[in-house]
Amino acid sequence: MFHPFSPPAMAAQHSIMETLPYDILGLIFDMVKEMDFASLCALRFTSKVLNEAVESKTFISTTIGFSNRPWTSAQLETMASGTSTHSLWTRNLTILQNGLIPLEIIVSLKRMLAQSAESLESLTLVPNDWSTSNLNQPRSINLDELFEDPPGSLRVCSNLKELVINGNRIRLSALSAPILQSLTRLEVRNCANDNIDPTFWDALQDAKVHLRALTMSPITPRAVEYLASYTGLKELCMKAATYSHKTQSGAAGPLSVLESVLPKHRETLQVLSFAALGFKEFMCTEETVDAIMMCEQLKSLELVYHYPEQQSAVQDDQTLKLDRLLFRLTDRLSHLARLHIAPKRLMPRMRCGNGAMSYYRRMSDSFVKDICEVQFVARSPRFTVEAGRSCTLVFDHEARCFAAKED
Repeated sequence: MFHPFSPPAMAAQHSIMETLPYDILGLIFDMVKEMDFASLCALRFTSKVLNEAVESKTFISTTIGFSNRPWTSAQLETMASGTSTHSLWTRNLTILQNGLIPLEIIVSLKRMLAQSAESLESLTLVPNDWSTSNLNQPRSINLDELFEDPPGSLRVCSNLKELVINGNRIRLSALSAPILQSLTRLEVRNCANDNIDPTFWDALQDAKVHLRALTMSPITPRAVEYLASYTGLKELCMKAATYSHKTQSGAAGPLSVLESVLPKHRETLQVLSFAALGFKEFMCTEETVDAIMMCEQLKSLELVYHYPEQQSAVQDDQTLKLDRLLFRLTDRLSHLARLHIAPKRLMPRMRCGNGAMSYYRRMSDSFVKDICEVQFVARSPRFTVEAGRSCTLVFDHEARCFAAKED
């Protein structure tokens, strides 16, 4: 019988792991990861239950750096075992750009990739070289070779959505396509033309692999044909290589991109970049701007602008005046949030070192000044302008012109 002065029964105590649904806990751990990754790692040591809950989020991304450290091979062997936390949970794998990968370690690397093939969602392979023995004769490797384990048995990356490679160290061909059946984003840095075989694009097209984002320079004719074979591309970037190649035989001109690719993706394209091109390859003429204007969903646009030292001395230059270019972009691209525009010109000879830097600085400052002098009477651009030396300009509604962004 209940006694009026009896102490209340102690309520059963439950941990947060028992009271909150797992999907809510997942959201909380995601927030902790974004705000303080070190705290997320520390949770692993709180209890076995918490460790099981956060382990997958802690090891979702793995970065491998190679050096002369004696334990690198042992680390790879552990990761290649298939039982390490990295092997179990890694979804985003990066091999650092400064990696110099000894040939004898490639065996372990292949085993590790084979163990992670089914779970990988993002893979970045950007080594400087595959061998430290002879840097004067750099070696490239077929992508499919790295996913052969055992030899003759190709592992398929059924969940791989993003691939970033160093194009002069990794080769792509038709043999690579079976690995990339789910690929939606491809970035090829330092692209060597003969390392991207035309059969690669044929195989992607035959397998109906439709990229949503492609970053590559130069774009080859077969790549243009592939891009023109479907719809739905969202990002196309002709980025600059880390270092320039003296010859780019087989490169497609920007005209083919404007004529063949943009019309197919005009309804979906949101990011477009011609930043890797010179002013002789790409000019902001009425025709090129007309082609770009078709892509009315653009949010980010990167252009090259011919900016000669003496405007009056240039003949047959069809480049739009800055005011007309900015007006047209404002009128037609209502979703545009970012415009990157790089001034380029034929640089004077005998300028190097500090002299060249000083010359470029003056050109850049002059270009920014010209942009800021354009008056917008009846227009109000919504986009920011990146021009010159890392300078960001925003539209001043009172002054009706662009001005440097205040910190």
